[in-house]
Amino acid sequence: MAAAEDAPPAEIAVLRHGWDPEPHLLPEGGAATLAALRAGRSLGEAATWLRDPDAFGDLLSTLLSAGALAAIEL
Repeated sequence: MAAAEDAPPAEIAVLRHGWDPEPHLLPEGGAATLAALRAGRSLGEAATWLRDPDAFGDLLSTLLSAGALAAIEL
């Protein structure tokens, strides 16, 4: 088991579905992914910031269920 000093810092997004703020633990690189989305990057470009590419589906699910995405352009 790794010591706390060796663990990467936790990345958390506080999302509000309605008026209730709720913290969500993000995967490593999740904060950079959200920043890329806010900057107008595509989903594919934003996903490159994730340390584990398989985590993108879970992150996208979290954002959708929290109502954190206004629109998805195809």
